[in-house]
Amino acid sequence: MPSVVRATADFPQIPANARTHTVVGVIVNYGVGADAGGFAIETPSGKIVRFAVGTNMMINGVLVRCTAPNYNCPHWPRSIVLGSSRVKVIYWETLDLNGNAIKASRRIDSDAR
Repeated sequence: MPSVVRATADFPQIPANARTHTVVGVIVNYGVGADAGGFAIETPSGKIVRFAVGTNMMINGVLVRCTAPNYNCPHWPRSIVLGSSRVKVIYWETLDLNGNAIKASRRIDSDAR
């Protein structure tokens, strides 16, 4: 069973005691506002997996600070298109401020298969 650790003040930095996981799928949405947000992917089995994020996302090794990829975001990689691009997500499990288990991420990479 994956470790679950409480989010810290520097969220979404990966806590030292967190176990990271990798999942692959098509990125279907992405949005960040007021220093936090989320994105979702659809796995090959059709399952939608949602992730919580902060403003500091690493996408293909580049720091991307965007509210949405199509909203004045020069750093968003052209190789990642919502609804069609296959991506690899590194994430960990943590708890939100209400104590609910969530998946958190700060890294998305293009998946070359």
